[in-house]
Amino acid sequence: MRTAFILLFSMTLFVPLLFEVVAIEWHVELGGVTKKKKEALEFSLENFRRGEFQNRFEKWFTRKLDIRPALIKTDNQINYELFSQLSSSERGKAILGNDGHLIEKIYIKRAQGAFTPKRQKLLSKVKELKKTQRILQQYNIPLLILISTNKPSFYNEVIPNNYRVPQRLVGDYSPLQFFTEQLNNAGIPFIDSREFLKSEASSFNDKFFAQTGTHWNELGSCLITSKLYSTMHELLLGFDAKLECQVRGQRKLPLPMDRDLLSVTNLWTPEKLVHPAPLVKRAFQEPSHAPRPSVLFVGTSYLWALFYNIDKANAFSKRDMYYYFKRSVPSPRGTERPIDRSDPIWVKRALTHNLVVLEVNEVFLHRIGYGFPKMLLKYDKE
Repeated sequence: MRTAFILLFSMTLFVPLLFEVVAIEWHVELGGVTKKKKEALEFSLENFRRGEFQNRFEKWFTRKLDIRPALIKTDNQINYELFSQLSSSERGKAILGNDGHLIEKIYIKRAQGAFTPKRQKLLSKVKELKKTQRILQQYNIPLLILISTNKPSFYNEVIPNNYRVPQRLVGDYSPLQFFTEQLNNAGIPFIDSREFLKSEASSFNDKFFAQTGTHWNELGSCLITSKLYSTMHELLLGFDAKLECQVRGQRKLPLPMDRDLLSVTNLWTPEKLVHPAPLVKRAFQEPSHAPRPSVLFVGTSYLWALFYNIDKANAFSKRDMYYYFKRSVPSPRGTERPIDRSDPIWVKRALTHNLVVLEVNEVFLHRIGYGFPKMLLKYDKE
């Protein structure tokens, strides 16, 4: 055991260092790292006295050698091989959970009931949504709320013991239950994806989240898209498109969208974390009545998996997206561009659609709409 440890440590530490010295063109990139603007290296006696020059020189020297990414990957590899952990750094964006699941850190504590928004905050959001619904109704545009779930909320058992939140930090109520009750009381249509997927779980032997993904996997997203279509039957006259999802075997390599957390592990051998995934077969029934609806989605990265399914059919004439209400991503035609929230064009464009869907994750309910409802209310007053 001791010999194996020494051999592993030597290989993971010194091989990348050897490449760094010998291979001039060898370059290692880190995933999930935002590159900061490089600071100018200026010498002065005052900077030297305060130690600022030495600190900047060390960072500059590390960048110049380009050795830091290799060292980080080596450290992560040792942690993975010996301790079944991804990183010894608190800055890591993901952890290795139970059953080989990668978990994005931003969801772990909230999924266990910590940092819950206050009831009054959620009540205010529902009132804002009700006003939004009334304005959209003036233009014959229904409003639909889509509440996405996340891996640690849906599969709480994947959270390792050392990341469990003490009971004293858990909130005294369920924000999701409270929020959906208020939506129901206000008469605002919604899809609770956690409740829906739980009801579907007994029909499938496969999970709805991939070990290497943070969002719904191919199967989970297909089922949610199917639920979206059936809900649209009630909201849009003449819309009768259907989608059926079945599993037909396995994929040895999951789709790219089901491997989105692999890059942030920063391992030398991330492929060790890859597991087979369900191979999903879809049966589409296109709308029998024209014209097909145009739909605007305002929400988060959970929508990309839905679009993977939506774009394979011909149910919509157009699907528009306001990504976190910061960026516009129209499809099938149009140019991606940033959103200027002071420009009313984004409200006017929203009012050209047949349906508006606001998507938000269940642990961030207080952020629903990401500013779009406020802009719509402001536009209506003017």
